[in-house]
Amino acid sequence: MEKRRKQRILDLPSDTLLLILVQLDRKDVESVSLVSKHFLSLTNQLVRKLTFRKPPLVNSTLQKLFTRFSSVSEIDLDCRRVPRVLSAISRSQLNVECLHIRGSPGHECPRENEQHRTLRLCGSLKKLRALSLGCCFCRVGEERFAQLVHPFPSLEELNLSDCAYPSVEDEWITRHDYKKKMRFNGCARWSSSDAQIRKLTARIPNLRKMEIFFYHERPTVPTDLSLDSLSANCVNLEEISFIGSTDFTPPGLCTFMHRLRNLRSIGLPGYWSPRPEFHPLVEAISASENLSHLSLKRDMIKDNILFAIAKSSPGPPLTSLSMEKLRSSLHGYTMTGVSAMLSAFQRLTRLSIQLPGAPDEDMIMSQLVKSLVCLKGFSAASQCSIYTTLFSLIDNRPMLESIWLHASRDVLPNHTAVRKNSSIKRISLQPFPHTLLMVGLESVCPSVKIEYISRRPELD
Repeated sequence: MEKRRKQRILDLPSDTLLLILVQLDRKDVESVSLVSKHFLSLTNQLVRKLTFRKPPLVNSTLQKLFTRFSSVSEIDLDCRRVPRVLSAISRSQLNVECLHIRGSPGHECPRENEQHRTLRLCGSLKKLRALSLGCCFCRVGEERFAQLVHPFPSLEELNLSDCAYPSVEDEWITRHDYKKKMRFNGCARWSSSDAQIRKLTARIPNLRKMEIFFYHERPTVPTDLSLDSLSANCVNLEEISFIGSTDFTPPGLCTFMHRLRNLRSIGLPGYWSPRPEFHPLVEAISASENLSHLSLKRDMIKDNILFAIAKSSPGPPLTSLSMEKLRSSLHGYTMTGVSAMLSAFQRLTRLSIQLPGAPDEDMIMSQLVKSLVCLKGFSAASQCSIYTTLFSLIDNRPMLESIWLHASRDVLPNHTAVRKNSSIKRISLQPFPHTLLMVGLESVCPSVKIEYISRRPELD
């Protein structure tokens, strides 16, 4: 008889390790570290990201963990005890390329000395490629904050809008007043004047992606001078998202877009009220040959603007579109404008939209989605029921992978003739769906995972 070969850990499928780790409490870092030690050859190959919501109390456990996962290049951590984790990273052999520091809802920002220490420790991560800040650094001073990114000339991604409550439901936000909400926002208290933008971007020439939150506190609201600094200092910029209040003008945004010829994604500011000179901006959007993602917010979502973009020729090659508007400011926005946009850009793979609340919008949307032949991700919020649209997506979009709906509960349409769709992996519904709807969805989507969730997912 042939001698049985001794089974080694490398012979085990990677799924085995994943099945074991799933059974562990995510907060039990010691157990995760111990299991990883026995699966060392696999963990080094598989684990590339570590997330710390509550770091272990013992520093030696952190060091062991970083030894177990020696191939980790991305760290995601809570703003509490940030210096401890960064100190452990600096003493390890990890080559961290992506660092995400998130805030904590219900907790004050780190003390001033902790903020200074955090900035100093960040400077030790020489190979950092992506940096996301979600804890308050309001007390470190504008010069020190701007100096934070200067040690990283190879920095390609900078996120200064990361919310302090990344997994909290939208209802949590609405129960708090605006300024209290902003207190927990990572950059809400950071001065975002023109001078600050100029200093911040002065030494990051390789920046490709940036997301920034502007706090509504005059006189520090940025103007077109900030756009000039961005386009002059970050000539390789491909993705930019402006969140919050600005004094950007349509001509200023137009010049900004013309200068950045490689721009692939832009999220226009949402507190800007369009004036008659918005037409050059529409022309700039239309002339962006590489623009694949466009995000419009609040006052930018008006029928006249949507018509102008839709009728532009040849128009940008959009594959991703986001239109999010407050329910209290839906005036000037109708399904006619929505129809114009979706009819003009039928190659969309991602669509996120706040519907205007028209009585017939469910029926109109159910027809419009039939023409979106490449759609893979669909997200919609409505004051009405849009179940007809839901089943139209299932019936007509064989490439669709995920659906997110926030709509009122209503009588279900007849779905007995809907074809099965095995490509849909996730459907997220809010409010909690009817039992009949759950049964109906499971019957036509055999591979689906149905969730009750209220936070809208980010577009890829």
